[in-house]
Amino acid sequence: MKRGGRVASLILLALLCLMLHLPASHAQQPAGQAAAELVVGTKEAPPFAMKDAQGEWSGIGIELWKQIAAKMKRPYRFVEADSVASLLDRLEAGEFEIAVAAITVTPAHEQRVDFSWPYFQTGTGIAVQTNVTAVRVGVVDGTATQEALSRLRVSYKTYATVKDGFAALQSGRIDALAYDRPILAWMIRQDRRLQAELAEVTFEQQSYAIALRPNRPLRKEINVALLEIEQSDWWKDVLFRYLGQTPN
Repeated sequence: MKRGGRVASLILLALLCLMLHLPASHAQQPAGQAAAELVVGTKEAPPFAMKDAQGEWSGIGIELWKQIAAKMKRPYRFVEADSVASLLDRLEAGEFEIAVAAITVTPAHEQRVDFSWPYFQTGTGIAVQTNVTAVRVGVVDGTATQEALSRLRVSYKTYATVKDGFAALQSGRIDALAYDRPILAWMIRQDRRLQAELAEVTFEQQSYAIALRPNRPLRKEINVALLEIEQSDWWKDVLFRYLGQTPN
C-alpha cells in the first residue's frame, strides 16, 4: 500500500509539473477580458443605412446590427465605404470583419464573401415619371439590378448613384429608373421634388443579408441572434417605423 501511495503521489506531482509548463495559449483567459472590436463596413442605402450630419448611423440594417452586437456582447465601430463593390473588396482584404447595408445575396457575391441568414426579402422596382410610354431605362452601376437587366437583355444607361439616376429621370434623359424597390420607395416618399412614382411591377427577387469575411466563426453566432430578432416584436416595430409594413 505504501509503495502504491508513493507511485500515485509521483504521478500527481508529474501532472502538476506538466500543467505548470503548458504553453501560454493553453492557459485560462483572464476573467472579464474584453472581446476584440469588430470593424463594420457600411454605405448609405436609405432606409437600410443612413448617416446624419453628426456622422451617426441609423436605418433598418444598422439597427439590426446594433441589436445583434448587443446580443453577442461585441464592441464595434462603423467605417464608411462608397459602394457595395468597395464593401466586398475591403471584406476580402481583411479591412472589414462585417458589412451591413442593402447588400444583395447573389452567386457572384457568394463566391467572394460569406453571408448571414437573409433579413429582408425584396425585389427590383421601377420609378417612372407620370404618363411615360417610352422605355429608356437607367440603373445604378455595379448593382444586382444591373446584372438582372443584363441577363434579361434590357438596354440601359448606368449612373454612379441612385441620386444621379433620379436626376437623369427628372431631366428626361431616361424614362425609368430600375433599382431596389424599398430604396426607391423611401426616396420618393422623402423627397416630393422627385416627381416620380413607383410602378406596380416588381421583378428579380432579392435577399438582403449581412456580409462577412469568408470562413469566420462569427457567422453562426450572428445567425442565432438574427433568427431570434426576426421573431421579435422589436423587429416588427423597426420595419413598420421605416417602411410602414411588417413581415408577413
